[in-house]
Amino acid sequence: MSKRNAEPELTTVRLQELIDMARGNSETMSTMDGNNQALLLLRTFNSADRVYGLWPDSSRPGGYAYSILKGELGSAAMRRVARQAEITVTGVFQESEDHAELTQEIYAGLEASRDSYPQAYMQALNFWVDIVPANFAATKARIRGLILG
Repeated sequence: MSKRNAEPELTTVRLQELIDMARGNSETMSTMDGNNQALLLLRTFNSADRVYGLWPDSSRPGGYAYSILKGELGSAAMRRVARQAEITVTGVFQESEDHAELTQEIYAGLEASRDSYPQAYMQALNFWVDIVPANFAATKARIRGLILG
């Protein structure tokens, strides 16, 4: 993770820093099974003010497209740190833009239900563990197994 000013616009240098952070996160997770990947990824999200999801896109500078998965301007995370000049930022790889959107939605469900709705939180946590890990191919296989028996 690194400290950044709160603006969401990324320069080429900052994008490269995010790619490097995402590579580091992926290397850490590469030896873990899907459940431990998901839990480490959740800790990564919880410890950062802003999380960028990056996925391969050869038409973009640096070869990656990105979106903010946590900490968009106006979000609860940004309102909590509004008085600070800097925020903690990290990057995580995603398979695609769809995977990034799904990760963002599930994390939002976790944050929204954490304290007030324990059943909804557990359901969101189960989705997180089953769907979000960095090893998307293993996740697809596991979901196929759950659906097909």
